[in-house]
Amino acid sequence: MELYCSGAYSLSIQLEELLDTNRATLVAENGDQLIGYAQLRRRDDLPEGPVMEIDRFYVVVAWHGTGVAQELMRRVLSCSRDSGARQLRLGVWENNLRAIRFYRNFGFVEIGDQTFLLGNDPQRDLVFQLSLDR
Repeated sequence: MELYCSGAYSLSIQLEELLDTNRATLVAENGDQLIGYAQLRRRDDLPEGPVMEIDRFYVVVAWHGTGVAQELMRRVLSCSRDSGARQLRLGVWENNLRAIRFYRNFGFVEIGDQTFLLGNDPQRDLVFQLSLDR
């Protein structure tokens, strides 16, 4: 986990991602406290394209079950539709049953799997997709 986090969340990487015009970062706050965020990346390289991909979707554990995640996802959907994307995709660890239920409740369907390298440990992520056609 430390190896992954040091490579994926360094200050320079975070700054690069925030400045990337193909990404959008949405935040959930309570006063001056960050309680969640989602990061989207536009993909124009896929046959179904354009596709928005949820790279990160996190809510602080203390805020689970409060509606914060649902509101953040509604904003993700709105942002994705506004971008002109036709699909919204994400990968989620196969053992994260709470997240899988959450995504399914929003209408995401499983379309495959992929390997996610957590440091040097290959993990299986399920790939979910949601049609954004109105």
